[in-house]
Amino acid sequence: MGNSKDLLALNQQFFDLDLRGAEKQLARGEAWGAARNYARLPHYRFYSALLLWRRGEDPRGYIEQGLRVLEDHAPSLMDEVPEMGPSNFHLEVGAVFAFLIGRPYFHDLRPEDIGYPDGRLTVHLLQALNERLDRPAMEAELEAFERNKRHALAAKTYGNYFDILDAAAEDRPVDDLIRQAGRFYDMRAKNAFYSGGPKLEGGGPGNGDLIDYRLGAVLKCIGYRGDLVHAWRWGEA
Repeated sequence: MGNSKDLLALNQQFFDLDLRGAEKQLARGEAWGAARNYARLPHYRFYSALLLWRRGEDPRGYIEQGLRVLEDHAPSLMDEVPEMGPSNFHLEVGAVFAFLIGRPYFHDLRPEDIGYPDGRLTVHLLQALNERLDRPAMEAELEAFERNKRHALAAKTYGNYFDILDAAAEDRPVDDLIRQAGRFYDMRAKNAFYSGGPKLEGGGPGNGDLIDYRLGAVLKCIGYRGDLVHAWRWGEA
């Protein structure tokens, strides 16, 4: 586990650097470059939020800042630069964080908006959290995703999220499923799929510094009150 204070400071430096670049590019009318920079900025804030969450401190300020950057710039830049769509701005990630803090989201996502399968599964998860799940579509997406052996841990992780929600809805025990979810997250530290993905996902050596924020959203949704580190503790569902 790293020094979270140092990581927060480093993350702030990256945020400030990309923000200056984005503002300059926007002022010069360089929409493509500005869009690429603005697409990265929310993740710096979300990453800082996860660092705080992991050490038990309120992450809502950073989440709110990340969402404001996203909502202030993504809609206009997606219009101006059609190549930069919902996938490039990782709008499904922002939607999970919006759910966590109970904030209305600016974009009504559909799975087909997202160009990568785990992102589409996140949209299905968001629909489940909001009681709008198209189960056959989700199951077909998950089945296709798990055919790739490299996706094995991620497929089990997503399947576990839906299992927790189903068990809670049917008033069945969820403790074993939740413990398994925690183990799945810990396994990301040595998993190639997660280690090769965005830092927010907890792959590689940063695993112990961060949180499974999707699991946090699931646990918030079911009103979990246990001591798992991934539990959301800053407001009701």
